[in-house]
Amino acid sequence: STAKDEAKNITELIDTLTSAPYKIKQGVIDFWIPTFLFIRRGDYALYADGKFKPYINQQELYLITRNPQDYKVKSFELNDLRLSFFNKYRELLKQEESEKLNVSTFIESIRPILLTFRDLIPYAQKTRRISTEAVQLREAIEFAQDPEKVFFDEFPKALGFNTTDLLKSNENFDDYIYKFQSTLDEIKNSYNALLNRIEKFITSEIIGRNCDFETYKKELSKRLSALKEHHLLTKQKTFLQRVNSPLNDRDSWLASIGQAVLGKPLTSIEDTDENVLKDNLKHIVKELDNLSELEKINFDNTKEEVFKLDFTTKKGGLIPHLVRIPKGKIEKAKKSIEKIEKELGSDKQMRIAILAKLLKKELDNE
Repeated sequence: STAKDEAKNITELIDTLTSAPYKIKQGVIDFWIPTFLFIRRGDYALYADGKFKPYINQQELYLITRNPQDYKVKSFELNDLRLSFFNKYRELLKQEESEKLNVSTFIESIRPILLTFRDLIPYAQKTRRISTEAVQLREAIEFAQDPEKVFFDEFPKALGFNTTDLLKSNENFDDYIYKFQSTLDEIKNSYNALLNRIEKFITSEIIGRNCDFETYKKELSKRLSALKEHHLLTKQKTFLQRVNSPLNDRDSWLASIGQAVLGKPLTSIEDTDENVLKDNLKHIVKELDNLSELEKINFDNTKEEVFKLDFTTKKGGLIPHLVRIPKGKIEKAKKSIEKIEKELGSDKQMRIAILAKLLKKELDNE
């Protein structure tokens, strides 16, 4: 009974039994303690080095007799309100009501919740692009040790509820259970939310209007249909192949596009990778759009080089330019190019700004 408020070390029980008035011998204690713990295993929680031990087996009982200082036990504070609280959880998990609150029923109830974290994909285990409550609930699940503390303290606290208030009002508890279920769903669905954001980016930033998966996939494929794979760089070729993939499943198609752009599975990306993905996706589509325009131009690439340049300013908007230069002229201009490079200095941003200004000025005078 003294272990209801806090966990008690097994050595405290041994000290009690070896002292007056009991004065039980060590040999009897080594037999009696594991026997007692096994018989009463449904009435307490066992901890070894601070970690909850859900199963009491022969090996664990043997270690208790050898290293009792490493083990603690904690019994449960049982009352009708807590049993009602507990059964609300079981109802949520579609488990039958329990007439008794003990370790066995606790483990039966909490196992599906604790397995939630283990079964999450890496992205869902670490993303913080979910609500604060979802992050806190996920951490409570991940680091759960004491089933009593988890059920009656850590889960409610993670969701902004006070256990005392929940036990006083069925309405409050119903609100809590709804919040618990919806937040758990938010954690489980975080990867799907990522796919939804990527889809929204494709429709709004690349396609330019809201449309369904079949429409934007078909439109993007048609938009890049003029490209010839043997003219593309490896990454561009891979991306084009993913765009034209026969995959008809939205999630699989988006995942394949994401991996082609980032070079790693979407299921394991970091939150910082999401913006990189969007930037790279927009960039590679722009590259392929420009190459598509070039594919439509009739020129001999052994004799000339063709560049498509787009300038965007607030005043003039997007202004496309097509530049064709004979390769012979490029060879003659090499010394001039080297001289200009030296004059531009080492500040990369300044070099780009100077070249952009000069290039825009020349193109505006065409």
